[in-house]
Amino acid sequence: MKNKPLPYLEMTNDQLVWSIRDAQQSISRLERVTDPHLKDRAQWSINVLRENIHVMRSLV
Repeated sequence: MKNKPLPYLEMTNDQLVWSIRDAQQSISRLERVTDPHLKDRAQWSINVLRENIHVMRSLV
């Protein structure tokens, strides 16, 4: 399987900043999940978003 390049590499700084803000808002919503059946999936998504934010911040 061939690795795809990160879409962040082709984004402008403004696009990266907005994407970081969107990801932070998504994390805030996911942190409010209370359903025990969805809690693990929400935590997984939070972790992925945090990794993505870290990558995007390194590019700004």
